[in-house]
Amino acid sequence: MFKNKLGLFVAKRTLAFCVVFSAAAVLFIEGGWTIAAGLFAGGAAGVFKFFSLALVFSGILLKTEKPSRFRTGLSLYLASLVVSLAALAASAKYDMRIFIAMLAGVMLTPFVIALNAFTEALGITRNNFE
Repeated sequence: MFKNKLGLFVAKRTLAFCVVFSAAAVLFIEGGWTIAAGLFAGGAAGVFKFFSLALVFSGILLKTEKPSRFRTGLSLYLASLVVSLAALAASAKYDMRIFIAMLAGVMLTPFVIALNAFTEALGITRNNFE
């Protein structure tokens, strides 16, 4: 799953943001442990969707790869969407705080990617992902 530098970077940064936001929730919000659980569950779902979508795109763009890579990635991506939707629906029925935390966790992965693109464009960081 963590075969390239970008994938490992995204997973580590998402985990770092989950830890920081979870610590803030536990310290400053009543019922922060449920929010922390929602953040970690949503973050894990977001990272899994990122990796399965990367598998789909690598199956499309890299013609030297096995053709089953595309099908496997597509089935994993669709399964992750169904599981994420079911988890979000269940959390919305159970508690609105968990639902919002799971949504925030799912959105951490695109936030990390956008933040990295922004800092790379400004020349603040030089990660050189290729």
